[in-house]
Amino acid sequence: MKKLLFTFLIIPSILIQAQEPTLIKDIIPGSGQPSILSLTAAETQVFFVADDYDGMSGSEVWRTDGTEEGTYLTKDINPGALHGITYFPGIFVVNDIAFFIANDGDTGNELWKSDGTEAGTQLVKDIDPGYDGGLEGGAAAGYYDPCFTVLGDILYFSADDGTHSYELWRSDGTEAGTYMVKDLVAGDGNSRMDYIEAAGDRVYFSAYNNDYEFCLWMTDGTEAGTVILKEDLWINSYNDQLGTKSFIEYDGYVYFAAGPDNYDRELWRTDGTEAGTELFFEFDDDEFEDGFPAGLEVFKDKLIFWTAEFDNKFFVSDGTVAGTNVLMNSEGNELNLGEYDTYLVTEDKLYFPASEEGINNGLWVTDLTNEGTFLLTEQSFFHFNDLIHGAAAIGNNIVFESFDYDNACWALYQSNGTVEGTELSIPCSVTYNPHDMVTLDGKVIMIAEDAAGEYGAELWLYEPTFAPVAIDGVAENNNINIYPNPAADYIQISNIEQGIMNKEVFIQNMEGRIMKAIPFSNEINISDLSSGIYFIKIGNSVQKFMKE
Repeated sequence: MKKLLFTFLIIPSILIQAQEPTLIKDIIPGSGQPSILSLTAAETQVFFVADDYDGMSGSEVWRTDGTEEGTYLTKDINPGALHGITYFPGIFVVNDIAFFIANDGDTGNELWKSDGTEAGTQLVKDIDPGYDGGLEGGAAAGYYDPCFTVLGDILYFSADDGTHSYELWRSDGTEAGTYMVKDLVAGDGNSRMDYIEAAGDRVYFSAYNNDYEFCLWMTDGTEAGTVILKEDLWINSYNDQLGTKSFIEYDGYVYFAAGPDNYDRELWRTDGTEAGTELFFEFDDDEFEDGFPAGLEVFKDKLIFWTAEFDNKFFVSDGTVAGTNVLMNSEGNELNLGEYDTYLVTEDKLYFPASEEGINNGLWVTDLTNEGTFLLTEQSFFHFNDLIHGAAAIGNNIVFESFDYDNACWALYQSNGTVEGTELSIPCSVTYNPHDMVTLDGKVIMIAEDAAGEYGAELWLYEPTFAPVAIDGVAENNNINIYPNPAADYIQISNIEQGIMNKEVFIQNMEGRIMKAIPFSNEINISDLSSGIYFIKIGNSVQKFMKE
């Protein structure tokens, strides 16, 4: 492959000395193994499920703010050693409130909420009065487990009130504000709701009609506004397995994977009307029945996805058939994701595991241009979507778990989006097997084990430090001057080269995060920036300044 050249504004290729992770709380004192799962970040706290095996409580919902004193059981919902969490499709956050399914021993599995306090951890509504529960999974739900999505301040989900079977419900977190939106299949028939997703200002999902055909539905949260957009259409994708979106809005349409049966899935779209619901892109290849598009995402004003049954190709679309093409790297070669892999989107970079026509299997980064798509490292054993092998984004940087071949263990790595800045962050001699990573206030909260064996798999806090980011294509001679420097409120730009006034102005911080992207002006307001060092880039010219 061609060598990638970078101009570093501060220091060339350096290894930043990382601060070691710190134990947040030893939930089971000593080397015992607590059962911790489903770390879910809210605005000011992280919720998770844990069983401390102390005999005082079973599996229940906990919270942490990254400190020992701020890490505790919210409420012993099913008192004693019995489990309050017996069926668990996940934690769903509305603002700073966690919604989840729990069983207090009397009501069965029902909808609960928590604000992180004992008093604020409450049953929202006993949807199916009695022990059966309105949110049971498995056979009780016809093997179509309850599904959830959030639109604004409202949680949408499927539930069974004991009369109508599983239908569409909504909740604002109050008992009065929790009710069935529509009886999709009249009477006690199970609607088999699935693949529910908020997109734009509507919620889309798959469910039966009264003839027990799978259909595409849309709702605005009212009974009258819950309508079928397309009958006899199977919505199906890997997205529920990957943690990515089943429906996504892009340029006036909502895109999704569907087909006339469970085996012929192409890329469809809808404008919210029956007439405007149509097949958008069909993947034609003699080897495959369909494309099975998955991992729908919008990045840099483009729709992106990959095809699970079309050689796992990475596609980029501008919303036209002609403008829907396979992403190439700087060598002009196609890239293929792994079958159950997906990507991690940061502010203006996209990281993903892929291979280049069967070689160069590893971690890649792209800005959706051929030149900006390149291999970061040939380590191949990581999966961004997996509960065990995780990753988290901070600004344009990521931390991720990957296999350390030298020491035969899973270790913590990090990348700032450059080859030089992709490196081992925390070796297994400190902690190993880090997973379930989330971020809170620029720090990573994760589950990991310490090398000394003093603790089991517990919660750890890690504050990574990333190497300064290279800016691609920066000329060595700067053709702009900034005054005053340092500055508090405004900076003046002078010594302007010809044509620069037609360029956009970018202001980036030390991590490479774009803080401002504005049209050119001789005077720029920086009063809203925090104190520190920044870089202003106009065309091919870059200058450093300090904000007081």
